Amino acid sequence: MTSQGQGSLSFSALPKAYYTPETRLAVGGLALAYFRLAPADSASRLSSTELHLTYTQNQQFLGHLFWRLFASGERWLWEGDLLHEDFTEFFFGLGPSVSYEGRELYRFRESSLVHSIYRRIAPNTFIGLVHYLRMANFIQFGLETAFGAGDYSRRHGPPDAGTGACFSLR
Repeated sequence: MTSQGQGSLSFSALPKAYYTPETRLAVGGLALAYFRLAPADSASRLSSTELHLTYTQNQQFLGHLFWRLFASGERWLWEGDLLHEDFTEFFFGLGPSVSYEGRELYRFRESSLVHSIYRRIAPNTFIGLVHYLRMANFIQFGLETAFGAGDYSRRHGPPDAGTGACFSLR
């Protein structure tokens, strides 16, 4: 589905469905939008967002949002990536002697945000700051764990975050 909206908005959406042995049946969609933050701002490139959503028969979920926004005559650029994953998978072990019978079922959840704000300093040249935040959660519910010493049912990783300088040629 594609639609051309008023002014400078363009929107497209596509369904998706697939099958894999790990996920079984998966369904979801992709949505894209292209637009100008200020319709009268013809000096800026089109901004965009992209959303991917997937849900599987094994109750796995993946949501992923990307964005790139140009503003104020393209003096400013904001890019970002927001992710949430919640899935179960089999771990078959390490090395050449792994077997199907030795597999373990585990569950993993992750949420993360990475975004950058840039200021244009010359044509197609931007400097700015990047920030990221990641939270992961690992839940074991299979056989004796091969992921670490001992048996545990839940492991939360501490939030991982950082900020730094960034440079981009566009």
